[in-house]
Amino acid sequence: MDLSILQQFISQLMYEEGFIDIKIAGALPIGYKMAIGVSKEEPYLRNILQKAIQNFPVDKKETIEQRWLSIVVSQKQDFTLVYMVLAVALLFLSAFFYRQILLKKLNRRLEALAHFDTLTKLPNRSLFYDRLHKTINGAKDDNKQFALFFIDLDRFKQINDSLGHHIGDEVLKIISQRLLVVVKKKFTIARLSGDEFTIIMESENVEKDATSLVKEILEVCTQTISISGETLYLSASVGISIYPQDAHEANDLVKFADTAMYKAKKRAKIVISFTQKSLQN
Repeated sequence: MDLSILQQFISQLMYEEGFIDIKIAGALPIGYKMAIGVSKEEPYLRNILQKAIQNFPVDKKETIEQRWLSIVVSQKQDFTLVYMVLAVALLFLSAFFYRQILLKKLNRRLEALAHFDTLTKLPNRSLFYDRLHKTINGAKDDNKQFALFFIDLDRFKQINDSLGHHIGDEVLKIISQRLLVVVKKKFTIARLSGDEFTIIMESENVEKDATSLVKEILEVCTQTISISGETLYLSASVGISIYPQDAHEANDLVKFADTAMYKAKKRAKIVISFTQKSLQN
């Protein structure tokens, strides 16, 4: 076979079939003829070549296999399908990650609704009790004290009744922000309900630091508040219970701090009130 004719034949196949490179290891042994079948997929090409030489003598077959079955085929690629697959995959990935982002946002939103007050953004009753239980367990393990503050705004009901709940809501938000500044993120502050707030204060010197902190609380609660042209004057009553002197259980600590707060409120003064047991100690 004339190699030039073979090369022309192969060139024509390359053009028609879309191949860009066919490398031939060598020529056919003299005296033999071979029909070459070409497929767009190399495995099929190899199968056709193998069938073409199946009647050759063994020694010649091996020679041909060594030379001809090492044909390397490269084909022009149409990447349209690849791009479509990638586009679809990217779309699915984008949808998946977008769904994950939405789920995370939804979970954070649900967590916020479950654990934080929607008006003041402070921890709500549920989160407060969760943290109070953890504080009790930690204090028990480390043999430490902590103080629980129960804060109630004086004359808040009159503001709600006379000026409306929208003004009352603004008052609660302002007081909440002031209390946050006072605790400086060191202690847990929560809105228990209505105009009632609680603070869990952990300290090495509970009685001294509690007295100091409560003075700051009363100071920010008595500062005037201006809303919609109205100047409002408030005060606060604060009750304090101390773990473990007053109680070892969460509900009892809250109850005793609440009782101490009402004692302070009945005096009609800006005062603080520890539980009787804490005062005796």
